[in-house]
Amino acid sequence: YPLYFQSRQEAAAKAEDFALIEETHHYLQQHPIKEKLSNDYFLKSIVKSDIYQQLS
Repeated sequence: YPLYFQSRQEAAAKAEDFALIEETHHYLQQHPIKEKLSNDYFLKSIVKSDIYQQLS
Protein backbone atom coordinates (compact mmCIF):
# COMPACT_ATOMS: atom_id res chain seq x y z
CA TYR A 1 0.00 0.00 0.00
CA PRO A 2 1.73 3.18 -1.15
CA LEU A 3 0.52 5.43 1.69
CA TYR A 4 1.53 3.10 4.53
CA PHE A 5 3.59 4.98 7.09
CA GLN A 6 5.43 4.26 10.33
CA SER A 7 5.62 7.72 11.85
CA ARG A 8 3.61 10.92 11.91
CA GLN A 9 6.41 12.70 10.10
CA GLU A 10 6.35 10.14 7.31
CA ALA A 11 2.55 10.42 7.12
CA ALA A 12 2.76 14.20 6.83
CA ALA A 13 5.33 13.97 4.04
CA LYS A 14 3.26 11.42 2.13
CA ALA A 15 0.11 13.53 2.52
CA GLU A 16 1.86 16.34 0.64
CA ASP A 17 3.14 14.10 -2.18
CA PHE A 18 0.45 14.45 -4.86
CA ALA A 19 2.12 11.93 -7.17
CA LEU A 20 2.05 9.36 -4.38
CA ILE A 21 -1.60 10.16 -3.64
CA GLU A 22 -2.45 9.62 -7.32
CA GLU A 23 -0.45 6.36 -7.33
CA THR A 24 -2.40 5.21 -4.27
CA HIS A 25 -5.69 6.15 -5.93
CA HIS A 26 -4.84 3.94 -8.92
CA TYR A 27 -3.63 1.18 -6.61
CA LEU A 28 -6.97 1.16 -4.77
CA GLN A 29 -8.97 1.24 -8.00
CA GLN A 30 -7.23 -1.94 -9.15
CA HIS A 31 -7.14 -3.78 -5.81
CA PRO A 32 -9.35 -6.91 -5.59
CA ILE A 33 -10.77 -5.91 -2.21
CA LYS A 34 -12.51 -2.95 -3.86
CA GLU A 35 -15.43 -5.25 -4.72
CA LYS A 36 -15.88 -6.24 -1.08
CA LEU A 37 -16.13 -2.60 0.01
CA SER A 38 -19.26 -1.87 -2.02
CA ASN A 39 -22.70 -1.32 -0.50
CA ASP A 40 -24.09 -4.19 -2.57
CA TYR A 41 -21.51 -6.67 -1.28
CA PHE A 42 -22.12 -5.53 2.30
CA LEU A 43 -25.89 -6.02 2.03
CA LYS A 44 -25.53 -9.41 0.36
CA SER A 45 -23.13 -10.58 3.07
CA ILE A 46 -25.63 -9.58 5.77
CA VAL A 47 -28.47 -11.44 4.03
CA LYS A 48 -26.29 -14.55 3.65
CA SER A 49 -25.13 -14.51 7.28
CA ASP A 50 -26.24 -17.24 9.68
CA ILE A 51 -27.69 -14.72 12.11
CA TYR A 52 -29.85 -13.07 9.46
CA GLN A 53 -30.96 -16.46 8.15
CA GLN A 54 -32.13 -17.43 11.64
CA LEU A 55 -34.35 -14.35 11.77
CA SER A 56 -36.35 -15.43 8.73
